[in-house]
Amino acid sequence: MKSSEKKIKVVAAGQADDWVAGLGWHGSSSRILVSPASGNTVELTLPQNDIKTFRGYGLNNGTALYAPDGSVCLPGGDGKIRFVKEGVPVGETAVGKGWITSVRWSQNEQFFATASGKSLRVFDSRSKEIAEFSGHKSSVCDFCWNPANPIQIAAVGDGGATMWQIGEVAPFARFDWGGASVLVAWSRDGRWLVTGDLTSSVHLFDFTRNHPLHIQGYETKVRSLSFDRESEKLATAGGPSVVVWDCTGEQGPEGSVPLQLEGHEADCSVVRFHPQSAILATGGQDCRFLLYDLSVSKEPISGATLSAPVTCIEWAPDGKKFAIGCEDGRYHILQLPFS
Repeated sequence: MKSSEKKIKVVAAGQADDWVAGLGWHGSSSRILVSPASGNTVELTLPQNDIKTFRGYGLNNGTALYAPDGSVCLPGGDGKIRFVKEGVPVGETAVGKGWITSVRWSQNEQFFATASGKSLRVFDSRSKEIAEFSGHKSSVCDFCWNPANPIQIAAVGDGGATMWQIGEVAPFARFDWGGASVLVAWSRDGRWLVTGDLTSSVHLFDFTRNHPLHIQGYETKVRSLSFDRESEKLATAGGPSVVVWDCTGEQGPEGSVPLQLEGHEADCSVVRFHPQSAILATGGQDCRFLLYDLSVSKEPISGATLSAPVTCIEWAPDGKKFAIGCEDGRYHILQLPFS
């Protein structure tokens, strides 16, 4: 790895069985799960760099993550979610026949959700199913919890976004852009819901004004979305340039000129804001990752060239480290150059 600008410390690195489909940090920032598309899931413990592996699901691994009680949650291609704690299986949740790609916990850690086909299912912390939200036009491509209201969740697919609330049968809102949405994110303050679409566009809904906003003109479909902690900035990846929208003020991005971050020579595939600051990490098809401090400049403060295109980036909860996964299965744990 060749680094530039401020020196980045390599804390650990390793090789997974396939391209890295997901990364999941433990709340202590001392353990991380590396999920390859196929093969065994890797658990890395820092700073000892001890490695454990969990049996994979053939060609259909989901992204592993830690449950609030510290157990490892392993979704997979057989429609089941397995829980393992201290190396011992402690539970199994059968969801359906479809591939379970991801599991996400609510902000208050009382519920977790997953998608199976056209249904979004919600379970309590004991894995008891408490809701099945169906009626989506197509398979659910992505979903996210409302950080400001732990009983609200949004799902996207063909027909835009559908918002559900635990305890209600019908959706409390539906925003149909007339196309297929593949990504969704909710700002921490609950004001903005944004979708990334196959039509090379993003669509935002401002809950404070009950107002939709459509933004087009991206070079490719939007591959990644990330709000900063303060819900003031939205970073989007849809081509080599990273486009950052200002979400402050009464009208937010409407009528504003976004900040465009240059630096990638091929399409940017991942954008992730730091959990406590205006630092933004990006990764691209050019095998590079870059760090920007948007409180200072739109120029990168650091970066490096890796062995393959970047597939995912995740910050540790303490903000001192971040992990990167690549198409060749390599993963890297890096420390901020100024931490």
